[in-house]
Amino acid sequence: MAARAERVIKERLELLEIKDEESGSLRCVFVLEPMIAEFTNLALRVDMIETISALLSDNVRLSRLSLNLRIDRKLKTDKLLAKMSFGRLVRSVFDHTRRSPELSNTQYCTEGKSLQVGTVVMHCDTSLTSLEFEALCSAMVTNQTTKRLLLSLWLDPKDANTSTTRWKWLAYALFSKRARACSALESLTLTSIGSMSIADMEAFVSVMTSKHPEEELFGTCGQINGRNATFEHSITNFRLDEAGESLELDVPTSVRTISDDGQSERVNGIIPGYGRCLFRRDDLIFQPSCEEYHSGIASLTIGFKGFNAQAVGGLGAFISAVGPPLRFLALDATRVNFDANFIVQCCPNLEELSLRSLVTDVRFDFTECQPLPTLRTDWTDSIAISTVLQDSCSPFTKYLRRLRVRLNNVRDEREVHDDVRINASVAGMLQMLEVNQTLEYLDVIAPLEYRGFLDKFKAHHLKPICRSTPFPVRSKIALLSIFSCHNDVHNQSKATYVPFDLDQHILHGIFQYAAPPILREVYFWGLDWIDKYNEVPI
Repeated sequence: MAARAERVIKERLELLEIKDEESGSLRCVFVLEPMIAEFTNLALRVDMIETISALLSDNVRLSRLSLNLRIDRKLKTDKLLAKMSFGRLVRSVFDHTRRSPELSNTQYCTEGKSLQVGTVVMHCDTSLTSLEFEALCSAMVTNQTTKRLLLSLWLDPKDANTSTTRWKWLAYALFSKRARACSALESLTLTSIGSMSIADMEAFVSVMTSKHPEEELFGTCGQINGRNATFEHSITNFRLDEAGESLELDVPTSVRTISDDGQSERVNGIIPGYGRCLFRRDDLIFQPSCEEYHSGIASLTIGFKGFNAQAVGGLGAFISAVGPPLRFLALDATRVNFDANFIVQCCPNLEELSLRSLVTDVRFDFTECQPLPTLRTDWTDSIAISTVLQDSCSPFTKYLRRLRVRLNNVRDEREVHDDVRINASVAGMLQMLEVNQTLEYLDVIAPLEYRGFLDKFKAHHLKPICRSTPFPVRSKIALLSIFSCHNDVHNQSKATYVPFDLDQHILHGIFQYAAPPILREVYFWGLDWIDKYNEVPI
């Protein structure tokens, strides 16, 4: 139905383009953007899974697809049907086949070169079983559908065994050698994590760094390394509550073999969307290995729901393991004492760093800085930040672009507002705004009794600073084309001509001078409405 509607829209838009308009007349142009498919408040039913699968197989483009991975109670009573339906869903959402936008049903107005689904949002319900989580990860590892994924994990820190096992599967699906060869994922957000213990991260790193991640995942070694194969039969066996059951598949189906001795009649393997299965060797057609590896995920956002000191003990090990290829990192460290310099050391290629504490949010821009600087100021202290931002030579000042201060969270040991510290913070920020010329954005959230400062902060809103927006490439080309045309005319007419010596440095200066200055945004709020339910920094 959606695909047919898109084709109808395409035909009508084409008719509008053909229709001639009189010179000087106004014309309204409609553009079509990809849809948002929102299923967060619905349990997974067979009809819903069929609808989603049909949309994706018909090459309908989506800007966002949101799902709550909670299987309907009625469907859950039929374990085999639930297994097949869940597998079909995650196989469709994380299809290993990349569908070209040229084959879509209509033309979309999109930014950049996105895949079929702009962002996939998945909430892992607490009812999600271990086998279902394995099935999900087995599909994610070969994803060619989306570049951006948000996973809400809800791991239980009291269930250490399950948490450790799921982190091993996450390592396989998102960061392993296999993922770097087969997945198109570039941006990952992990929220409501729940558990990231030291034991969790030891298991995570063991799979992430393994040359044979499947064997590390299952704890078994084979005489032959894991291989890609195609399964041509329609029936195989899979694990359902440790019992062998028959599973009917669409053929041909891709398989990754594991623990293969090269001789036995049966071979263990992983099917995307179904996890570990058992195959007859004669039913497999092995494919030559021609895997090319990329750097992996470049953008990472980490958020926690609630707090347990033991549950986040492995955060440092996690950042150390995944940090080297990262270009963007956002961390909700609301109740975690975390050193920004540790992140800088673990993430040498970082271009943007966004951090959140109980009182402050900060965002640094390191795109013009290599190697990364040492940040000597306590980024969680609003008074210290206001002081250092008055020093134009400080690396902290040079690279901090955005700042949010929650004065409503500044409290004393009695858990009431600390008026002395709040007033000191307000005075420091107002003084900073008078002299600082690099901060682009300031957001202050204060108790209502401090609303009298609103006009003083408002006076600094949309004031130009000593930084410019990038000069448009089209404008640069237009300027260069003028001089190119002038030289052509000169060469043809042979007239007297004094050439401009426009070297790279002069052009750079012209472009810098022509670029419009950035206008600093300053906001002063009475309540924390905007940020109340947001787990990630500005």
